[in-house]
Amino acid sequence: MIRKLSTWVKQDYRRLLESTRANTGARALNLGCGSRPMPGFLNVDLVAGSGVDQVVDLEQPLPFDDMIFDLVVADNVFEHIRNYLALLQECSRILRPGGTLVVDVPYFRSAGAFIDPTHCNYFTLRSMRYFVPDTYESRHYRYLPLLFSSVQVVVDPHRQRIGSAWTSLIANKRPEWIEGTVLAALLPIASVRFVLQK
Repeated sequence: MIRKLSTWVKQDYRRLLESTRANTGARALNLGCGSRPMPGFLNVDLVAGSGVDQVVDLEQPLPFDDMIFDLVVADNVFEHIRNYLALLQECSRILRPGGTLVVDVPYFRSAGAFIDPTHCNYFTLRSMRYFVPDTYESRHYRYLPLLFSSVQVVVDPHRQRIGSAWTSLIANKRPEWIEGTVLAALLPIASVRFVLQK
């Protein structure tokens, strides 16, 4: 498990895409690319700019057919979306079976979560567990659709100060435990990556 977690923590999107393409001839989508378009991805943003392949309003249904992408990434996007549940449903719709959605967001206790006045949503380590089976959240809150088969929580070590490897391990295995103990204060988390499998 530690090796699997370390792989996800160290992989960047380009290496993930290369690995996926080598196996399946994948298509990849970069949501809300802003000024950081990624080679090999279809880069979309609300505002036209250098590297933006298509202008797309993420508050509206996505203009893509069902099940056409193998990888969708959203780096610091979901916190800006007023109805992120609708966007999450759209991501599930456009992903092929076995596809991956990678969502990076600021952790709700970090200064980064509140410093930007355009942030509409705040995320805990458990926020995406509502959308996968066999979690406490999905069993007790059945009004939300199960959109993915699994979720992995990764605390980004590049944005942490101390204890990042152990924080990542605990966050992935028992997110409710780290948030309910003194560890949440001792090992501050700046951002969280959710890796959701369709």
